[in-house]
Amino acid sequence: MPPARLALPVLTVALLAGGCLGGGSGSSSSSGQLTKAQYSQQASAICRSYKKKIAALPTPADLKKLAQSGEKAIALQQQELDELARLRPPEAIGADVRQMLAAVQRGVQQGSRLVLAAQQGNRTEVKAAAGGLQAQLEQANEIARRLDLGDCVISA
Repeated sequence: MPPARLALPVLTVALLAGGCLGGGSGSSSSSGQLTKAQYSQQASAICRSYKKKIAALPTPADLKKLAQSGEKAIALQQQELDELARLRPPEAIGADVRQMLAAVQRGVQQGSRLVLAAQQGNRTEVKAAAGGLQAQLEQANEIARRLDLGDCVISA
């Protein structure tokens, strides 16, 4: 795959870790249940932090480097999801937040599939996994927009 064609899956993997997409599975945080404004503020701060971390990752030019960057992006996304899961959103938005978290977790799975395909040099599977990843991110973005979590929306 020429470098220009590789850019879309690379960008997709990089974007995976750049968005704040999740939160509140009912777990308790030290501050208890948050108001919508508190949740938005804290989730947005987490998202901004991870966007900076992912922006620091190098842009890969081949499948080997895609796998390396992808592994780092997946690890960052999982850390972000873990942080967001510790927040307790208000009950009024809890179901939406759980749906968003689930979409991102599925995106992480697609990202892992993409990394494995890149490690194996399977360009066809890389493209398929990138499409699955993009679909999950779009679903999570839709919910993030509905919740007015602009810092948590991933833009390509």
